[in-house]
Amino acid sequence: MSLQQLRVAYDQCNKSMALLVSKLCGLGVTLTDGSNYTGQDFSNDWSNNGGKKWLEQAWRDKANCTTGHNNVEAVDDESDEIVYSGAEIYQGKHEWIPTDILGYVVEKCYLHKDSTFVALAEVLRTPTRAVVFKPNLYVYAKTPKNPLGLAGHVMSVMVKYSDGTYHSKHKKQAAFHDCLRKCLKANLNDHKYDVRTFWANLQDIINQWVWKGSLADLGNIDNNADCSCYNYNSSKSGYDNWGNTMGEWATKLNNDWANEDQILENNFIAFCGTPMDMSLS
Repeated sequence: MSLQQLRVAYDQCNKSMALLVSKLCGLGVTLTDGSNYTGQDFSNDWSNNGGKKWLEQAWRDKANCTTGHNNVEAVDDESDEIVYSGAEIYQGKHEWIPTDILGYVVEKCYLHKDSTFVALAEVLRTPTRAVVFKPNLYVYAKTPKNPLGLAGHVMSVMVKYSDGTYHSKHKKQAAFHDCLRKCLKANLNDHKYDVRTFWANLQDIINQWVWKGSLADLGNIDNNADCSCYNYNSSKSGYDNWGNTMGEWATKLNNDWANEDQILENNFIAFCGTPMDMSLS
């Protein structure tokens, strides 16, 4: 078998990694030439033919290739800024199972003969703009270039400088992604496959890190504070303003998360059933 057959098998599954892994855990995938691509073929491609690297690249959300998911070490100073002048890739969606760990997810799902975590990696996503870190916890020092010291996921907190460039303020993003990786590996490993505990742990991380618009999370920042310099990436090379005051920003995030919490929970329920006392709200 060659890697070409893995490519065909992936296409036969409509480029759905969850469907591919599910079929490989069973009888395999019938290819266009009538042959059958089996789990044993997949194991060989995965280990010997570059299959792991190819699948990670094929599955990775291209919109997030520039968001620093491969940066494992936490960076606590201004050096983790990324500058955008209007030619960046559209920010797309934030994956709650980080894209740089997709190979690990596939490998462990195949080991346990259960594709649920692969499916969750596909559907547990939130618009990147909504992943703003709590102002009272995860902030920079206040400077003229970041007057309120705010931070978030890349592309969610963008400050426009006088030269027209947009600068992403994403202090602690690497540590944030580390928390997500550790959460996954604690519940998906050689000896454990626990989607419900993963879901509960993920909620803890979201509620610890993410500002959902609560004014209580502003800390010592007044809700009337001017935030007109803060933007988010809204489309390819496009930016929208968060509002004139922190109160306006809070309202937008509150509305976003009222919807996004329900979407995440609905997507979890679709693959795992109703969680027991696990509402994200």
